[in-house]
Amino acid sequence: MNSVTHSLEILYQLAESFPQGILVSDMSGYITMINGQTLLFLNLEEMPSYYIDRHIEEIIDRTPFDKIISDNNLKGRTNFKAIEISFCNRFLNLTGKKISEGMLYFFQDVSDIINVRNLALKNIIKGQEVERSRLSKEIHDSVGPDLSSIRLGLDSLIIKSDDDEMKLKLRQLSSDISEVSNEVRMISHDLSPPSILDFGLISAIENFQKKLRTNSGLEFQNEIEISDSNPTISPSVALNIYRIIQEAVQNGIKHGQADLFRLKLWVDDDALYMSLFNNGSDKMSKKSKGLGIANIKSRAKSMLGEIQFIPIVDKGLEVILKIPKSSLNDKSSDS
Repeated sequence: MNSVTHSLEILYQLAESFPQGILVSDMSGYITMINGQTLLFLNLEEMPSYYIDRHIEEIIDRTPFDKIISDNNLKGRTNFKAIEISFCNRFLNLTGKKISEGMLYFFQDVSDIINVRNLALKNIIKGQEVERSRLSKEIHDSVGPDLSSIRLGLDSLIIKSDDDEMKLKLRQLSSDISEVSNEVRMISHDLSPPSILDFGLISAIENFQKKLRTNSGLEFQNEIEISDSNPTISPSVALNIYRIIQEAVQNGIKHGQADLFRLKLWVDDDALYMSLFNNGSDKMSKKSKGLGIANIKSRAKSMLGEIQFIPIVDKGLEVILKIPKSSLNDKSSDS
C-alpha cells in the first residue's frame, strides 16, 4: 500500500468516526467522499462506496437540502450555513465550505438541542397561560363585582336625590362605570378564552372576531376548512393558534391601522396552515423586536412551526403559519 492510498484510508476512517455527516463533491458536483452519518441523515440505504462518483443532486433530490445546495452551486460555490432544517424526524444544521477542488458539507444533528429549547418554550407558554387564567379569575371574581356594586350604589343615590343637576352627573358616572365594567369583562375573557376548551378553536376565533366587529366595526372574512371536532388538534396547539391569531389581529389594528382581515385555516397531507391577511400597512413586519412579534414567533417555535410576515405592496400584510402534522396532537402541554 503506497503512502497516498494509506493516507486516504486513514481519512475515510476518520470521516466514519465523526458524529457529523461529511460529504465532499468535486467542482462538477460529483461525490468524492461521503460517510455513514450522512447516509443516515439523508435516509439513504446503500453503502458509502455506492454513492462515490454520483452527482450530489441525485442523492439530495426531494429533500430540503436540494434547493439550498443547488442554489449555492448556481452562485458559484460559496460558504454558507443553513440551520434547523427538518427532515426525517430530525433537525439538521448544514454547513458548506468552499475548498480548492469543490465543496465540503457538514451535517450536524441538533434535534436534542431543539427539543430541549421547545420544551422550555412550552413550559414558559404554559406558565403564561396559567397566569392569564389567574388574572382572568381575579378580575372576574373581584374587580367586576366591585364595579357592579359601585354602579348599584350610584343608581340608588339617583333615585333618592332631589337635585336634577346631581342626578345628571350621577347618571353619567353610572354610565361610565358600566362601560368600564364591560371593558373589564372583555379583558377577562381575552385573558382566558373559555370557548377553546368548552366549544373549540373555531368557536373561540369567531367569538373573538364578533367582539371586535361589534366594538370596532372591523370586517372579517374567513375560509376555514377545519372543524372544532378535529381530533388531531390538541387543546394546547389550539390555544397557541388562537393566541397567534389574536396577537396578529391586534398588531394589525395597532401598528397597521387595518380594518379588514382575511383568515384561512386548512390542513393538507403534512401540515396545518394559517394565512391571516390585513389591509393595513406593513409596519408590523418591521417590528421584529416587538413583544407581540416575539410572542408569535415563540408560540410557532414551540410547535416546531414556521411563521412568515409578508408585506404586500400597497395592499397590506400577510402572516403565514405552518405547523407540521406531527405537532398537532402534542398533548405535552395540556396537563
